[in-house]
Amino acid sequence: MSLRIFARNTFSTVKSNSRNLRLAAKPFTIQTAKSFSSSSIRLNADKESSHLVEVLTNEIQGELEQPEATVIPDRFADYKGFKIVNNDINSVNLHLKKSGENEDIHIFVDVDDLINNAEINDVEEGQEEAAAEEDEIFDEFEDLSKPPVNFAIINKTKNTVLNFGINIDSEGGFSVQSISPFADPAAFLSEKPEEVFKKEATYAGPQFSNLDENLQLALLQYLNAKGLDADMIEYIEDISTHLENQKYINWLDTLQKFFKQ
Repeated sequence: MSLRIFARNTFSTVKSNSRNLRLAAKPFTIQTAKSFSSSSIRLNADKESSHLVEVLTNEIQGELEQPEATVIPDRFADYKGFKIVNNDINSVNLHLKKSGENEDIHIFVDVDDLINNAEINDVEEGQEEAAAEEDEIFDEFEDLSKPPVNFAIINKTKNTVLNFGINIDSEGGFSVQSISPFADPAAFLSEKPEEVFKKEATYAGPQFSNLDENLQLALLQYLNAKGLDADMIEYIEDISTHLENQKYINWLDTLQKFFKQ
């Protein structure tokens, strides 16, 4: 059984522990031989490549033992009207869309960021105090990073967009990081470098926590009415976990093909 599978079955939540699921490489030193030949280097390189292929094969086989490892289950394909628009196996991005008569709602998820870079809740005993101090130091910078989820509402009548940058916490809740209005839906959805640059440079308002409490509450209620609730957050986490694992298997397979003789 692979380390990732064992970890997923051991911990109660994937999200709060996902950064522990990867094998951590221990520091090591390589001592250079005083005398060697180019043939011995090639021999060792070939040997290590073969060993890597064997290790990767075992890891892939372990991952493939999991149910539905290489398919997208029906429960993920269509959820409350949201369907998968784009899920490139080599990309970290997932795009979901729900179409309506007067508006479209798009959800963009960086599955790698959401699953692998999530904050760990289960801090080892004896580290709680240090972790709390670290959180306090970096609190003022927490909203500077790119949010892993974007919830974009396109008003077809007005031809405008309102995009909410969303962070998901380990308890299954969410917080708003940014709110960005856009006047051109086509430009917003474009993947052209110049349009992406414009989107990233768009003013997204102050930190959400600095807004008037009544405004915060009204915006959260609006998002809830648009479908961003606890059930949707759970769905986003579940589908992201599933797809991230598929991307991991594909990544392993790509490495295996590289090292094969």
